[in-house]
Amino acid sequence: MHRMVEVTVDRDRVVFEIEGWDKLWSLRSRLEIPLAHMTGVEAKPDQVNQWWPGLKVMGTALPGLFAASIRWKGRYWMRLEWRALARALGTSGAARTSAIADALAFRAARHQRFPGAAAREHPVDINEGIATYTQFVTGSEGVQDAIRNAVVGLAAADSSGTSFVRTFAYASGAGYGLLLDALTPGWHRKITAASDFGQLLSAAAGVTAGPDAVAAAARYDGAQVRAAEEQRDREQQAIIAELRRRYVDGPVLIVPRAGSGSINNMGATVIPGAGTVFRAMANKGAWGFFDAQGGALISADEETISLPAPVVVGATTLKGDGWTATVGPGWTVQPGPRPGSFRVVRQ
Repeated sequence: MHRMVEVTVDRDRVVFEIEGWDKLWSLRSRLEIPLAHMTGVEAKPDQVNQWWPGLKVMGTALPGLFAASIRWKGRYWMRLEWRALARALGTSGAARTSAIADALAFRAARHQRFPGAAAREHPVDINEGIATYTQFVTGSEGVQDAIRNAVVGLAAADSSGTSFVRTFAYASGAGYGLLLDALTPGWHRKITAASDFGQLLSAAAGVTAGPDAVAAAARYDGAQVRAAEEQRDREQQAIIAELRRRYVDGPVLIVPRAGSGSINNMGATVIPGAGTVFRAMANKGAWGFFDAQGGALISADEETISLPAPVVVGATTLKGDGWTATVGPGWTVQPGPRPGSFRVVRQ
């Protein structure tokens, strides 16, 4: 197993440097944490390279379920929520309270318009959101530096135009966490799997969601956000159509989603009813190994991975556009569900 992170001590800081191709999956390749902020270190080698090793530095592994907000209306409300969080971080007193009420209103509007969104977003919110908050706090020079970094991160996510699938909590986690720090210090020591950022912030600030999210949107240039998201959605539908042609309608190699692997979840694209396409992925399990730097599809039920346009090279080797795969002992390649497709199954 290759070493993914080089850990060194540089005077009063611990430096974590992500190595090799694992940099591809990370939002940051270098993390510095003051020694004064560390109370202990625990090694867990059994969790290395697992799909979900728990709380982690943001961007270094697959962060669980994806947001339901895959069309423009979901993105619209999420961007407004981020804008309100940024405003709350940059203000105090009544202005902060008002911005928090707006953020909660936009969050509630998204969840009301997308039934089940709250439940699907929750694991990512808690897992990746708290990891992101932790990185901002431990990697910053102080509270004000962490707040500045969080506001910059929220603004960057808001204006990026990239997919929010599996990544939305990278922006919101620090915002909610730092506001909670200001209002109820020590909140993170009481966090549970059932905790909800919106509910925690509402209780800490003593406010509820604003009564009119539509009216509140005007305070955050909602019309401009809506126009941008409608345009993006039109462009995105063409992208989805091409991905569907490649990964759903065309010939593919289907392998089990099992074992350990690496994945680049930045820019992931949902194909409704079919699954999620990721820009790059690698996986190793009992069935064999593949390296797909050209992209791969995880099925909607999260049981299989599809690789496009397969060509059989040998009894145990296949390749395609941007990927190679090797079948392990005890497994074989059989015809798949469509002409030109193959499936790796146990012998």
